[in-house]
Amino acid sequence: MKNIEKFFNEKLMQLRDKMKTDLGTELKVAFYDLKTGQAYDISGNEIGWAASMIKVPVLVATFREIDRGMSLNEKLDIDHRFTLDPTSEVSARPQGSTITIDELLNYMILASCNESTNMLGDRIGIERINATMDELGCPKTKISHLLHVGASLVYEGIDGTSSNTTTAIEMTKLMAKIYNNQTASETSSEQMRAILENRPEIEYRRPNVNGFLKTFLPRGTIVGCKAGLLEEDVMETGVINSDYALTIMINKIPSGLITKSIPLIGRISMRIFEEYYKK
Repeated sequence: MKNIEKFFNEKLMQLRDKMKTDLGTELKVAFYDLKTGQAYDISGNEIGWAASMIKVPVLVATFREIDRGMSLNEKLDIDHRFTLDPTSEVSARPQGSTITIDELLNYMILASCNESTNMLGDRIGIERINATMDELGCPKTKISHLLHVGASLVYEGIDGTSSNTTTAIEMTKLMAKIYNNQTASETSSEQMRAILENRPEIEYRRPNVNGFLKTFLPRGTIVGCKAGLLEEDVMETGVINSDYALTIMINKIPSGLITKSIPLIGRISMRIFEEYYKK
């Protein structure tokens, strides 16, 4: 653990400062050991746009409703008011056809389908999702609006931009709680882990959009994760081998540098993996 602490306090801090000075880019990283509770971070409490990582709070809030009696087999009518990308898995289906909560959850996490997210967010309610984050100790993780054109602003936001937000520490905490059965029942927690880890493996028309953290990790490493990608932001939160949770957020990336930022997440993850399992 001393090596991980040194890596955060020296290498990552230097990298964060250089990225901020040279590019105006923000690097935020948070680590939490599920076995010992040891935690490290750089800029872990700083708020940033959450991109599709905000789908993890929707996942958690939905399974808490399932624990209260909602069924995974409940069918919702597809409503293309919620469409953002017409080529996504759900948006390509006919208006008025039905889809189960279970299908929507898998599409939301594994295909990062925005219409699935919007349908679940509408079914559960943004206010309830945000209240759930408060209850779980993640007050900076907030949904201000659904993810479609013309979406109504439900929450003013906490960063002055009316955006969906989170922090590296809060997202790491949330993932750790999922793996420690602290967000929902044991059964629901296991179902969430299965979705995040894509087991059994499901293939969609689009390849799995997650996996930045495991890009350079050894074959066979088990990673439950959710990535996020916007024009100026790239990030991923995950749990590696059920041993530790890690969130890496890179916000305010200059135009044209997104493709270089994605491998950086993988390299940082690989270095932490090496230090964690070093004998």
